[in-house]
Amino acid sequence: MNKCESLIVISPNVSDEEIKHIIEHIGELINKIGKITSIQYLGVQSPKYGVVGYGFLFGFKTKLAEVEELESYYRENEKIVYDITVSIGR
Repeated sequence: MNKCESLIVISPNVSDEEIKHIIEHIGELINKIGKITSIQYLGVQSPKYGVVGYGFLFGFKTKLAEVEELESYYRENEKIVYDITVSIGR
């Protein structure tokens, strides 16, 4: 299993209830493909970084081949305005 991190930014136009639902769903997806090790709320991302919204960082362990399902969800959810997932080692 590889250690991975996934950074997402959720649109600032999304309600708190919708954010909670998105985070819970991502947690379920990650636990389906591996194991969550951490979730951090990064606060509101400012336009100086090129993206505006609520940032979250997920730490997890999984097989790299399994990450595609998670990334597909990110691409299909229009409320997620930015995402990146990286492997940080074993």
